[in-house]
Amino acid sequence: DILQPATAHLFTEVDFTETPSTNRDPMVRQLQLLHRRLFGKPLSADATEISEELALWDQLYQVEQSPQKAWAGVLTVLMRDPEFILY
Repeated sequence: DILQPATAHLFTEVDFTETPSTNRDPMVRQLQLLHRRLFGKPLSADATEISEELALWDQLYQVEQSPQKAWAGVLTVLMRDPEFILY
C-alpha cells in the first residue's frame, strides 16, 4: 500500500507521515478500518483497543523512528490475534 497509495487496500486513511501527537484522527480511522476488515468488528474512536494500538504504534516508532515499521508492527499484532482467522 505504501508503494502505490492510489491502489491501497489496507492503509487508505494514512500516508505514513502521521504520528499520534501530530495527526491522530487519520490514525484512529485507520485502526477502525483495520478492525472492520480483519475482524468484521466496528470500533468507536474511543475504544480501548484503539488507545492500546496507538500506544503500541508510538512505542514501535520510538525504537525505529519509522512510521512504516510501526504500522507493520501493529498489523503483525492484529494478525496474531486469535480472533483473526484467515481462510
